[in-house]
Amino acid sequence: MANRLDLGKSYVDTEKFFARVTGGGAYGPAELAIFDGTGWRDLEIFEDMRSGSERSRYVTYDTSRHGLYKFVRAAVSAGRVENGYFEHTEDGQIVRLSDAAVEKRQIQLFPEYETILQVAREKELRQAEDWLEKGARYQQKITERKAMAETARATLKSQGVVLPKLVGKSTKQVKFANDVRARIALSNPTLPELQTQTSAEFWIERRNGDTAFFGSVAGRIQRLI
Repeated sequence: MANRLDLGKSYVDTEKFFARVTGGGAYGPAELAIFDGTGWRDLEIFEDMRSGSERSRYVTYDTSRHGLYKFVRAAVSAGRVENGYFEHTEDGQIVRLSDAAVEKRQIQLFPEYETILQVAREKELRQAEDWLEKGARYQQKITERKAMAETARATLKSQGVVLPKLVGKSTKQVKFANDVRARIALSNPTLPELQTQTSAEFWIERRNGDTAFFGSVAGRIQRLI
Protein backbone atom coordinates (compact mmCIF):
# COMPACT_ATOMS: atom_id res chain seq x y z
CA MET A 1 0.00 0.00 0.00
CA ALA A 2 1.08 3.60 -0.60
CA ASN A 3 -0.18 7.15 -0.28
CA ARG A 4 -0.05 7.70 -4.04
CA LEU A 5 -1.49 5.89 -7.05
CA ASP A 6 0.21 6.52 -10.39
CA LEU A 7 -1.98 6.39 -13.49
CA GLY A 8 0.53 7.16 -16.20
CA LYS A 9 0.25 10.88 -16.90
CA SER A 10 -2.37 11.22 -14.13
CA TYR A 11 -2.10 10.33 -10.46
CA VAL A 12 -3.94 10.28 -7.11
CA ASP A 13 -2.64 11.07 -3.67
CA THR A 14 -4.25 11.79 -0.31
CA GLU A 15 -4.92 15.42 -1.25
CA LYS A 16 -5.83 15.49 -4.92
CA PHE A 17 -6.55 13.66 -8.14
CA PHE A 18 -4.25 15.13 -10.78
CA ALA A 19 -6.09 14.56 -14.08
CA ARG A 20 -4.06 15.28 -17.19
CA VAL A 21 -5.50 16.28 -20.59
CA THR A 22 -3.70 14.67 -23.54
CA GLY A 23 -4.07 14.06 -27.25
CA GLY A 24 -4.97 17.64 -28.03
CA GLY A 25 -8.00 17.44 -25.74
CA ALA A 26 -9.17 14.03 -26.98
CA TYR A 27 -8.21 12.25 -23.74
CA GLY A 28 -9.22 13.54 -20.33
CA PRO A 29 -9.68 15.20 -18.05
CA ALA A 30 -10.98 12.41 -15.86
CA GLU A 31 -14.31 12.66 -14.07
CA LEU A 32 -14.35 11.71 -10.40
CA ALA A 33 -17.13 10.55 -8.07
CA ILE A 34 -17.27 9.52 -4.42
CA PHE A 35 -19.51 6.82 -2.95
CA ASP A 36 -21.89 8.24 -0.32
CA GLY A 37 -23.57 5.05 0.89
CA THR A 38 -26.43 5.10 -1.61
CA GLY A 39 -24.66 5.76 -4.90
CA TRP A 40 -21.90 7.64 -6.67
CA ARG A 41 -21.86 11.43 -6.30
CA ASP A 42 -19.97 13.42 -8.93
CA LEU A 43 -17.29 15.75 -7.60
CA GLU A 44 -16.66 19.25 -8.89
CA ILE A 45 -13.29 20.18 -10.36
CA PHE A 46 -11.25 21.76 -7.58
CA GLU A 47 -8.60 23.41 -9.73
CA ASP A 48 -8.93 23.92 -13.48
CA MET A 49 -5.53 24.52 -15.03
CA ARG A 50 -6.42 23.67 -18.61
CA SER A 51 -5.28 25.91 -21.42
CA GLY A 52 -7.65 28.44 -22.92
CA SER A 53 -8.72 25.91 -25.54
CA GLU A 54 -9.03 23.21 -22.81
CA ARG A 55 -6.91 20.90 -24.97
CA SER A 56 -3.89 20.53 -22.71
CA ARG A 57 -2.52 20.71 -19.14
CA TYR A 58 -4.63 19.39 -16.24
CA VAL A 59 -7.40 19.68 -13.64
CA THR A 60 -7.46 18.51 -10.02
CA TYR A 61 -10.10 17.12 -7.67
CA ASP A 62 -10.06 17.15 -3.87
CA THR A 63 -9.43 13.61 -2.56
CA SER A 64 -8.66 14.52 1.07
CA ARG A 65 -11.88 12.88 2.26
CA HIS A 66 -11.61 9.20 3.22
CA GLY A 67 -13.81 6.95 1.11
CA LEU A 68 -14.36 5.11 -2.15
CA TYR A 69 -13.77 6.93 -5.44
CA LYS A 70 -14.57 6.14 -9.05
CA PHE A 71 -12.71 7.73 -11.94
CA VAL A 72 -13.69 7.74 -15.60
CA ARG A 73 -11.55 8.60 -18.64
CA ALA A 74 -8.30 9.23 -16.78
CA ALA A 75 -5.60 10.01 -19.36
CA VAL A 76 -2.76 7.57 -18.74
CA SER A 77 -0.86 8.35 -21.94
CA ALA A 78 -1.04 10.58 -25.00
CA GLY A 79 -3.59 8.23 -26.56
CA ARG A 80 -5.21 6.10 -23.85
CA VAL A 81 -7.61 6.49 -20.93
CA GLU A 82 -8.58 4.24 -18.03
CA ASN A 83 -11.58 3.81 -15.76
CA GLY A 84 -11.33 2.45 -12.25
CA TYR A 85 -11.79 2.69 -8.51
CA PHE A 86 -9.64 3.52 -5.51
CA GLU A 87 -10.05 4.00 -1.79
CA HIS A 88 -8.56 6.68 0.43
CA THR A 89 -8.33 4.60 3.60
CA GLU A 90 -8.63 5.79 7.18
CA ASP A 91 -4.89 5.18 7.70
CA GLY A 92 -3.99 7.52 4.82
CA GLN A 93 -3.35 5.03 2.04
CA ILE A 94 -4.50 5.15 -1.61
CA VAL A 95 -5.52 1.66 -2.67
CA ARG A 96 -6.70 0.78 -6.16
CA LEU A 97 -9.67 -1.60 -6.22
CA SER A 98 -10.72 -4.08 -8.87
CA ASP A 99 -14.26 -3.96 -10.24
CA ALA A 100 -15.05 -7.17 -8.38
CA ALA A 101 -13.80 -5.80 -5.05
CA VAL A 102 -15.75 -2.53 -5.12
CA GLU A 103 -19.18 -3.90 -4.18
CA LYS A 104 -17.72 -5.92 -1.29
CA ARG A 105 -15.97 -2.83 0.01
CA GLN A 106 -19.12 -0.71 -0.37
CA ILE A 107 -21.01 -3.12 1.89
CA GLN A 108 -18.16 -3.27 4.40
CA LEU A 109 -18.14 0.52 4.74
CA PHE A 110 -21.91 0.97 4.48
CA PRO A 111 -23.71 -2.24 5.66
CA GLU A 112 -27.12 -0.75 4.81
CA TYR A 113 -26.06 -0.61 1.15
CA GLU A 114 -26.59 -4.38 0.90
CA THR A 115 -30.33 -3.78 1.35
CA ILE A 116 -30.28 -1.10 -1.35
CA LEU A 117 -28.54 -3.53 -3.71
CA GLN A 118 -31.07 -6.26 -2.97
CA VAL A 119 -33.98 -3.93 -3.70
CA ALA A 120 -32.33 -2.80 -6.95
CA ARG A 121 -31.75 -6.41 -8.03
CA GLU A 122 -35.34 -7.37 -7.29
CA LYS A 123 -36.51 -4.40 -9.35
CA GLU A 124 -34.27 -5.43 -12.24
CA LEU A 125 -35.62 -8.98 -12.01
CA ARG A 126 -39.22 -7.75 -12.13
CA GLN A 127 -38.39 -5.54 -15.12
CA ALA A 128 -36.77 -8.48 -16.91
CA GLU A 129 -39.83 -10.63 -16.22
CA ASP A 130 -42.10 -7.85 -17.50
CA TRP A 131 -40.07 -7.56 -20.70
CA LEU A 132 -40.22 -11.32 -21.22
CA GLU A 133 -43.98 -11.28 -20.71
CA LYS A 134 -44.40 -8.35 -23.10
CA GLY A 135 -42.19 -10.11 -25.63
CA ALA A 136 -44.29 -13.26 -25.40
CA ARG A 137 -47.51 -11.28 -25.85
CA TYR A 138 -46.03 -9.44 -28.81
CA GLN A 139 -44.92 -12.69 -30.44
CA GLN A 140 -48.39 -14.16 -29.89
CA LYS A 141 -49.93 -11.08 -31.51
CA ILE A 142 -47.62 -11.41 -34.51
CA THR A 143 -48.50 -15.09 -34.86
CA GLU A 144 -52.21 -14.28 -34.71
CA ARG A 145 -51.86 -11.53 -37.30
CA LYS A 146 -49.99 -13.81 -39.67
CA ALA A 147 -52.68 -16.47 -39.29
CA MET A 148 -55.37 -13.86 -39.97
CA ALA A 149 -53.51 -12.72 -43.08
CA GLU A 150 -53.28 -16.29 -44.38
CA THR A 151 -57.01 -16.78 -43.76
CA ALA A 152 -57.75 -13.49 -45.50
CA ARG A 153 -55.69 -14.42 -48.56
CA ALA A 154 -57.35 -17.81 -48.83
CA THR A 155 -60.80 -16.25 -48.54
CA LEU A 156 -60.04 -13.58 -51.14
CA LYS A 157 -58.70 -16.21 -53.51
CA SER A 158 -61.86 -18.31 -53.12
CA GLN A 159 -63.90 -15.18 -53.88
CA GLY A 160 -61.89 -14.54 -57.03
CA VAL A 161 -60.38 -11.27 -55.73
CA VAL A 162 -57.04 -10.52 -57.41
CA LEU A 163 -54.90 -7.73 -56.00
CA PRO A 164 -52.05 -5.97 -57.82
CA LYS A 165 -48.42 -6.59 -56.87
CA LEU A 166 -47.04 -4.25 -54.23
CA VAL A 167 -43.77 -2.34 -54.55
CA GLY A 168 -41.58 -1.57 -51.53
CA LYS A 169 -38.09 -0.90 -50.31
CA SER A 170 -37.45 -4.50 -49.28
CA THR A 171 -38.91 -7.98 -49.51
CA LYS A 172 -39.73 -7.85 -45.80
CA GLN A 173 -41.62 -4.57 -46.19
CA VAL A 174 -43.64 -5.91 -49.13
CA LYS A 175 -44.52 -9.09 -47.22
CA PHE A 176 -45.71 -7.08 -44.23
CA ALA A 177 -47.76 -4.77 -46.45
CA ASN A 178 -49.34 -7.75 -48.23
CA ASP A 179 -50.48 -9.11 -44.86
CA VAL A 180 -52.00 -5.76 -43.88
CA ARG A 181 -53.73 -5.30 -47.22
CA ALA A 182 -55.16 -8.82 -47.18
CA ARG A 183 -56.77 -8.25 -43.78
CA ILE A 184 -58.21 -4.92 -44.90
CA ALA A 185 -59.45 -6.39 -48.18
CA LEU A 186 -61.26 -9.17 -46.35
CA SER A 187 -63.25 -6.58 -44.40
CA ASN A 188 -63.87 -4.26 -47.37
CA PRO A 189 -63.17 -6.07 -50.68
CA THR A 190 -64.71 -3.25 -52.80
CA LEU A 191 -62.34 -0.56 -51.50
CA PRO A 192 -61.07 1.21 -54.68
CA GLU A 193 -57.57 1.68 -53.29
CA LEU A 194 -57.09 -2.07 -53.21
CA GLN A 195 -56.65 -1.92 -56.98
CA THR A 196 -54.96 1.49 -57.29
CA GLN A 197 -52.50 1.70 -54.37
CA THR A 198 -49.44 -0.46 -55.00
CA SER A 199 -47.09 1.17 -52.50
CA ALA A 200 -46.16 -1.10 -49.60
CA GLU A 201 -45.61 1.94 -47.41
CA PHE A 202 -49.17 3.13 -48.09
CA TRP A 203 -50.67 -0.01 -46.58
CA ILE A 204 -48.22 -0.25 -43.69
CA GLU A 205 -49.06 3.29 -42.62
CA ARG A 206 -52.73 2.22 -42.44
CA ARG A 207 -52.19 -1.01 -40.54
CA ASN A 208 -54.04 0.28 -37.45
CA GLY A 209 -56.98 1.77 -39.33
CA ASP A 210 -57.55 5.23 -40.77
CA THR A 211 -61.00 6.75 -40.19
CA ALA A 212 -60.61 9.40 -42.87
CA PHE A 213 -59.60 6.80 -45.45
CA PHE A 214 -61.66 3.78 -44.49
CA GLY A 215 -64.74 5.64 -43.28
CA SER A 216 -67.39 3.46 -41.68
CA VAL A 217 -65.33 0.27 -41.81
CA ALA A 218 -62.50 1.69 -39.64
CA GLY A 219 -63.80 -0.01 -36.52
CA ARG A 220 -63.92 -3.42 -38.15
CA ILE A 221 -60.44 -2.98 -39.58
CA GLN A 222 -59.08 -1.98 -36.17
CA ARG A 223 -60.46 -5.19 -34.68
CA LEU A 224 -58.96 -7.25 -37.49
CA ILE A 225 -55.48 -5.72 -37.16
